[in-house]
Amino acid sequence: MSDGFSFEIRGGAELQAKLDQLKKEEADAIMRKALRAGAQVVRDEIAARAPEQVNSPGKDSTALPAGALKNDVIVTTPRKTTGPLVIVDFGKYTRRVALWVEYGHRLVRGGYLKVLANGKTRGRGKEVGAVQPHPFVRPAFEASSQRAVDAVTESIKQSLDKVWKNGERINDRS
Repeated sequence: MSDGFSFEIRGGAELQAKLDQLKKEEADAIMRKALRAGAQVVRDEIAARAPEQVNSPGKDSTALPAGALKNDVIVTTPRKTTGPLVIVDFGKYTRRVALWVEYGHRLVRGGYLKVLANGKTRGRGKEVGAVQPHPFVRPAFEASSQRAVDAVTESIKQSLDKVWKNGERINDRS
């Protein structure tokens, strides 16, 4: 979603010291894996809270099929970033609908109706109502953030345990 959420893990001086001793590529790989583990927790909570259309839309409907929002929450890892980054978002076909559901929207019939900066409107459409917001992304993030942090921390610990054994690095290439 366009707002974006983030969290930062502070503390863990021992973990940080071990990460600092690794090569940047190794540390980034460990962090990317850990962030994906945390993102999966958030993704699962968003999918569980996503509203689901009860009836399938008709043949000529432009509405999404039942369960589309639940099934289209994705975790992506962009490669062209300066450091590890993981994004929880909706697929390209459901992203706009998820925003409309989260923040609410106007119902317009008969074309488009754009509200201009001066408050006037442009377009042939007529506003026939409004759909109230149904927040589910932010509450899902807030409910799962501590579990996500725990998943990130646990993943880092497990990855470092594979690299370090009894305080000494395994397969030290230096």
